[in-house]
Amino acid sequence: MLVAGVDYAIDDRWGAFAEIKKSWLETETDFTAPTGAGPVVGGSKLTLDPVTVTLGVSYRF
Repeated sequence: MLVAGVDYAIDDRWGAFAEIKKSWLETETDFTAPTGAGPVVGGSKLTLDPVTVTLGVSYRF
């Protein structure tokens, strides 16, 4: 995972922030299912490469 972000103090109490995250995820599965005609073999592969952006405002009490 790769993350970058910034915080900005507007004044003594208020602030703003931004963050961006990039992930690289991959999973793979194989299976065998018995049937009357013999086993069925299969599998799947899933790849996810999401980018998440977070923006917000903060307040300190």
